[in-house]
Amino acid sequence: MGMMKSAITDIKSSIDRFDLIWALVVDDLKQRYRRTVLGPFWVVIGIGLWVSMTGFVGMALFNADLKDYFTQVAVGMVLWIFLVGLLNEGVTLLQSNGSFILNTNMPLSLYIIRALLKNVALFLHYLVIPAIVIVALGVSFTPQVLLAIPFFMLYAFSGLCLVTILCFLCTRFRDLQQAVTALLQIVPIVTPILWSREFLPDDKKWIADVNPLYHYIHVIKASLIGQPIEALSVTVVVTSTVVLAFIAFTVFTLCGRKSVYWL
Repeated sequence: MGMMKSAITDIKSSIDRFDLIWALVVDDLKQRYRRTVLGPFWVVIGIGLWVSMTGFVGMALFNADLKDYFTQVAVGMVLWIFLVGLLNEGVTLLQSNGSFILNTNMPLSLYIIRALLKNVALFLHYLVIPAIVIVALGVSFTPQVLLAIPFFMLYAFSGLCLVTILCFLCTRFRDLQQAVTALLQIVPIVTPILWSREFLPDDKKWIADVNPLYHYIHVIKASLIGQPIEALSVTVVVTSTVVLAFIAFTVFTLCGRKSVYWL
C-alpha cells in the first residue's frame, strides 16, 4: 500500500505542476527549432512529400481508390509518427533526465507527462497533412468527425502508458532499448498504415484484426472521413487502453522508487 500511495502522490504532484510542465514543453520546442524559419513545419513538409509519393506509388501497386488510399496513408502516417516519436523518447526518458531526477525533487511522472505533451504539440502540426488531403479529395465532414477527439485521447493515453512501461524497463534492462528500436521498424510493415485491411483476402484479414494498433488507427480515420466504425475496433481500443493503464500503473508503482538506483 505504501508504494501505491507513493505512486498516486507522485501523479497528483505532477498534475499540480501542470503550468511548469507546459513551460518546459514550450521551452523544449523552442530549443529544438531555435534559429529556424519554419520550425516544426519542416517535418510537416517532409511528411507531406512522403505521403504524396507513397500515395501515388501505392495506388499503382494496389490499384487502390484515390480517396480511400490517400486518406489511409495520410491519417495512418501522422498517427504512427506521433507514436514512434513518443516511444523513441520514452526508451531513454529517465537516462536523458537523469541529472534532474538525481538532483531535484520533481515527481517522476512529470517527465513522462512532459514527453507526451511535447509529442502531442508536434502532432497538432502534423495534422495539417491529413486535413489538406481530406479537403483536397472532397471528403464530406459529418458530426461523426467529433468522435476523433475522444478516440485520439485514448490513443495518446495508451502512448503515455507505453512510455511509462518502457522508460522503467529500458532503464533497468538497457538491451530493451535496442529491441524496441528494432521492433518499431517492423510494426509499420505488419500494420495497415501503408496498406489497407481491405487489400487482404478474407482468410488473411486476421493479420490486421489481431493488431491493436490497426484498431486505434481505424477508429480515428473512420471518424474523420465518415466511414462506419467497427464495433470490434471500439472494443479492442477500450480494452487495450484499460489493460495498458493497469500495467503502466503497476510498473510505475513497483519501479518508481527503485529507478534512481538504475541511472
